[in-house]
Amino acid sequence: MDKEKFISALQDNFGETFNNAKHFSGEIKDLIRSTALNTLDNLDIVSREEFDAQKAVLDRTEKKLEQLQDQIKKLQNIMENI
Repeated sequence: MDKEKFISALQDNFGETFNNAKHFSGEIKDLIRSTALNTLDNLDIVSREEFDAQKAVLDRTEKKLEQLQDQIKKLQNIMENI
């Protein structure tokens, strides 16, 4: 094989390889995307809105708990003084 034919064959081979790589890149992107989506679906995560709503409920509950603890202490003091 002479030099010109070798270079021509090499160019054809590279061209075909790059065309195949372009075809597979779309499939690889789809595979990565579906894998990432499946992984996220399997995680126990919530939206920011749901998180904020639950945090607000927790904050109100903590405040109410503190109030009830204060009332119990006051009642205990009253009971001790009787």
